[in-house]
Amino acid sequence: MKTESQRQKRVAPQVKELVAEAFYTTNLGSVCPVRVTLSEVKVSKDLKLAYIYFMALEGTSIKEQQELAALLNTCAKEVNTYIAKRLTTKYTPKVRFIYDEAYEAANKIDTLLKTTNEG
Repeated sequence: MKTESQRQKRVAPQVKELVAEAFYTTNLGSVCPVRVTLSEVKVSKDLKLAYIYFMALEGTSIKEQQELAALLNTCAKEVNTYIAKRLTTKYTPKVRFIYDEAYEAANKIDTLLKTTNEG
């Protein structure tokens, strides 16, 4: 298993903060039909890509999740521009939005464990 470098660990939180800031200080927040939360940011070793994992704060179907990710990825250029003006690294990572399914998977596992413990 590959571990993150110190640069990746240092840049990822900065990118996460700037993406969140971009949603609140620009019109990007109005583009998104539901409220989202950024759960994690992973930056590639060369710092040229940033994978932004997000979750919807309201229940969404799988199709809606895919549409939401596609919608956010259409706004990626504006997010990249916002980040480029504020991040002081040699390269500005290009953002890719990915729907984070970890919370829903954890809920399914929790439900299964509760039903097996009751039975």
